[in-house]
Amino acid sequence: MFTYVVLESVADDPWKLLIAVSLLNASLGKFAIPIFHKVMQRWPTADALRQAKVEDIVSVIQSLGLQNKRARHFIRLSQAYVEDPPQPNVLRKSNKPHYLGYIYIGALGSSPQGLPSHQHRRYQHYRRCRLQYPMTPVSHMPGMGPYALDSYRIFCVKSEYNEWKRVVPEDKELIRYLKWKWAIEEGKCWLPKVGVIGHVDLCYLETLTHELIATRPY
Repeated sequence: MFTYVVLESVADDPWKLLIAVSLLNASLGKFAIPIFHKVMQRWPTADALRQAKVEDIVSVIQSLGLQNKRARHFIRLSQAYVEDPPQPNVLRKSNKPHYLGYIYIGALGSSPQGLPSHQHRRYQHYRRCRLQYPMTPVSHMPGMGPYALDSYRIFCVKSEYNEWKRVVPEDKELIRYLKWKWAIEEGKCWLPKVGVIGHVDLCYLETLTHELIATRPY
């Protein structure tokens, strides 16, 4: 959860969030977040980072691995961000138009895996299939896969639009974050690929807390 507190802190600057999630992709938060802060200290804007030399970026991020690929991506992303910055009211198609996702196919009566045993309610059911990813203001940026786009929709879209409620992520950390967000902000129990399954109670909060403790990075 510490990781996503950091993402919340840069939610008003989508460029910073996209740089952060590119570091978090395939790296643990406890290693990626300190490196992210170092990158931001040296290149605090997209204009600064697009002019950086690959070898200079590599020297900062090499401890995470994939440093050459990531450095080139940072420069391409920053260049695209300066040349064609996202506009909140302008939705763009993804450069990767299809992904494996889930569609709603009905309701089932049995309790899904992950639902506390004392709760037995009807729940939404989804089927995995190839989908067109929803358009977003940053979909045209290079390297925007479902993880980056899910993160943008959860953290950067203004809360009054409730876009985060429509995200069905694959990433385990994003799933964990949304479970807490649904519980704290809406008082609802939520499961990925299932949806809202009922109201929060003490037993459910204890389950979330134990899950958080078991997966803490430090």
